[in-house]
Amino acid sequence: MMWSSLVLTTLLTLSFNHHVSATSSNSRVRRNANKLKARAAVTNILNQDSSIKSSYDFVIVGGGLAGLAVASRLSEDSNTTVLVVEAGQSGDDVKTQINTPADTYYDSLTGTEYDYSYSTASQSNLNNRECKWPRGKVLGGSSAINGMYMVRPNQLEIDAWASIASSSSDSSSSSWAWNSFYSAMKKAETFDAPSDDVAKTAGIVYNEGSYGNSGPIHWGYPGYTFPVLADWSPTLSTLGVPLNSDPTSGNNTGSFIANSAIRKSDWTRSYSRSAYIDSVQQSRTNLDILAGATVTSIVWDSSADSDGNLKATGVQYAFSSGGAKKTVKANKEVILAGGTIGSAQVLMVSGVGPKDVLDGAGVSVKIELPGVGQRLQDHLSASTSYSTTITTAGKIHNQASSNSNFANTASTPEFMSYVNSATAYVPLSALVDASSASSLISEAQSSMEDHANTFKSGGYKGDGNGQVDDTVVEGYKQVYKTITDKMFGSGAGQVELLIALTQEGVIVLQAALQHPLSMGRMYITSASAFDAPVLDPAYLSHPTDLTILRSGFQLLSKLATTAPLSSSMGDATFGPASNSDNDWNTFIQANAGTEYHPTGSCAMMPRSLGGVVDETLKVYGTQNVRVVDASVYPFELASHLGAPTYGVAEIGAQLIRQQYNVGAVNHGNGTGNGTDNGSSASATAFFLTLTSSTSPISSFLSSLTVHVIIMRFFTVVSALAAAGFAAAQEAARFGSVQADPCNFNGGDKVTLTYNATTAIAAGNVPESVSIWIQGTFDDTGNPTPFFRLANSDSFPQGQTIFTADVTVPEQLKDFGVSHWGATAFIIFTKDGLTEFGGISNGCAQ
Repeated sequence: MMWSSLVLTTLLTLSFNHHVSATSSNSRVRRNANKLKARAAVTNILNQDSSIKSSYDFVIVGGGLAGLAVASRLSEDSNTTVLVVEAGQSGDDVKTQINTPADTYYDSLTGTEYDYSYSTASQSNLNNRECKWPRGKVLGGSSAINGMYMVRPNQLEIDAWASIASSSSDSSSSSWAWNSFYSAMKKAETFDAPSDDVAKTAGIVYNEGSYGNSGPIHWGYPGYTFPVLADWSPTLSTLGVPLNSDPTSGNNTGSFIANSAIRKSDWTRSYSRSAYIDSVQQSRTNLDILAGATVTSIVWDSSADSDGNLKATGVQYAFSSGGAKKTVKANKEVILAGGTIGSAQVLMVSGVGPKDVLDGAGVSVKIELPGVGQRLQDHLSASTSYSTTITTAGKIHNQASSNSNFANTASTPEFMSYVNSATAYVPLSALVDASSASSLISEAQSSMEDHANTFKSGGYKGDGNGQVDDTVVEGYKQVYKTITDKMFGSGAGQVELLIALTQEGVIVLQAALQHPLSMGRMYITSASAFDAPVLDPAYLSHPTDLTILRSGFQLLSKLATTAPLSSSMGDATFGPASNSDNDWNTFIQANAGTEYHPTGSCAMMPRSLGGVVDETLKVYGTQNVRVVDASVYPFELASHLGAPTYGVAEIGAQLIRQQYNVGAVNHGNGTGNGTDNGSSASATAFFLTLTSSTSPISSFLSSLTVHVIIMRFFTVVSALAAAGFAAAQEAARFGSVQADPCNFNGGDKVTLTYNATTAIAAGNVPESVSIWIQGTFDDTGNPTPFFRLANSDSFPQGQTIFTADVTVPEQLKDFGVSHWGATAFIIFTKDGLTEFGGISNGCAQ
């Protein structure tokens, strides 16, 4: 018999980033030739014709990137009920567009009903233009429609954030300090290495040890690439921006081929719905998702606690602006995960925010919280282009119907997984000379008070009416100092550079400002959640931003004329009249717009600094409302926001579970690894069969603790698999287990032994251990019952071995089990997070 290595995932019994538009007349040809399978619709996604329960333990507002991740983690405990309320539709009708990575360019959902299609207020420093701000309005949120870049921030930034957020002078042990945050980001992901051919062609280098290996989101690379990308890093190195061979472990400065949220097994987009929901939904009867419903307000208890904090009792929602409003109760918490725009808007229409804004919108003030909607920031970017004769993705796609050389390529899932991914984070020292850098930093630092006063006198709407609260201004200063003192003078990237190959006949180069000193605001003008708020990022309101971004573009112009990249670049087809400061300023003001990374509207900072949420993500002035999404960053990070926001969701779910003592959290393995094989459904059905009153062994089970574990099977291509579990990777993290004798049956005496040596070496020191016997009915391992026959409440400290002698119940002789084995289940604490892991060992047949 061949057994596969098992990873424990669910215990039933435990309580946009970048895309450049590309025109195409070949959409029909490519669509017919390349049908990527859409996964089955989730059975517990509900709509306005469905009935939901009257109450849930947790009501999550927003089914986007963070909301679905949190929902999945909380619902790992079958005794915990969770409802997600999402304004967008399920996305089932456009599943192929979502799943196909290249469709972010060739068949984009931006500008459709699956996009909020926001626009900013008129930007005075961008020629009074209104800039488009697409945000996903569909299950998965923007992770369903974005460019799939997965880039982690710098340790310097995360530790600075933890320091600002912390109420203690020492933030090193905070859940938000780098070590903990890095661990959380890794636990959200599974790394898919590039094929040898793709890695060689594009010059991809990476450190596999810096990635997670058992999380829901797949971090990978496209299945198709282009040789010009191999020239990216050597050219930048010539210009003082070196290759970064390990950009995910705390220092992303330099050039590299970034990871993309692509699932290598079928070349599809890996996003929060597919990873956190679709892969586990059949087992989650305690999780409901209500699509197409807009939360119109949080419902508050009429009285506050002794500290004056209000309690949310639920939310009100409607399916249209004029539709009937309905209420669902939250027994424990309301969790806002509507993103930078949605979460702040829900707070304000619910009476939480700056008094001036709420009064102007006709909303009764419940909690005066001046920081809500303030400090709105975004990465500002623009693009230039150059003619080229090389083959690009856009050329293959557009000419597939007329060029037989391209037709076969364009029809493959590998080609349709191609997305732009070459990037570089450039420090100030590589943008300007040392003297200019010193002057820029000094001038920015000395002008802080003037800009703080301007921010204060601008009022909450930036119109000069009223003044921003002093706490918010103090927070502005704190963030300002963090950027000028810690970011500018360090090696952190200040500009991101990118290259795009998704158009025909041109290569596009892009630059984006990473640490803007400009800070704006967002605010409501009506009490209706269906009315878009005003979004004012105040682009380029601080002159230093223009200086730094302009320097980034001047570096790009050198890049285009420097070998080896210059061999693929022709004349500029879109750009300024010259490389002068004035011409670049004019170009930026006329063309710059969003890099799709808004943040800051619900900043995690002390209330005395105008913060909105504390270190546990709880909204100030409330007992049980949290914000878990990208709005909590107090300043922009030099990264794309997908990867860190998955980290926010993982830590947020852990904090909530700790408060309510909700089961053990398995960040690494608790919510699928993205492999769909149907084992969840069969294991669930088996559990129901065992516990039915007609089961012939129901009386036996009533006296025996039965644990059914839903599992995911990793295929192990190894000769070792024929002799048992090829679990080397899991053994390296969680230890090893064995049964002696290995082949046993009902009535036999068996010694079960767990060895923690490798787990301890990996830093996963067991606090408690359970050893289980296990059985399977056939060679496929489906279904698999687990029976816990030995347990230790605490692992013997200072030891590495735990042994238990057990007798297999006689009743199991007639159980129909053909093959047996053993599993050890350990609980440990790492980086402040409670985790579990398991290792199995089957008997060779």
